[in-house]
Amino acid sequence: PNISIFGNISGTFLLLLYASKYKSFVKAAKEKNIAVSAVSKRILDLEKSVGVNLFYRKNSGVELTPAGLEMQKHCTEIFN
Repeated sequence: PNISIFGNISGTFLLLLYASKYKSFVKAAKEKNIAVSAVSKRILDLEKSVGVNLFYRKNSGVELTPAGLEMQKHCTEIFN
């Protein structure tokens, strides 16, 4: 597993929630006041750690995959 992800897993989960809410890594980055490349890397590292794509990446933004929807449910439970 990628240790950098597990060092701040709650932050990564929060980024997943923002990206899914706004359907955009750019808007998620603005929400957390961090670079878009940081959001993209954290999500990509999470995807590598779990072994599946969590987002479909499109020119118009991002959309959760079925696995991403499942992860979103778990992340929502963590923050509620």
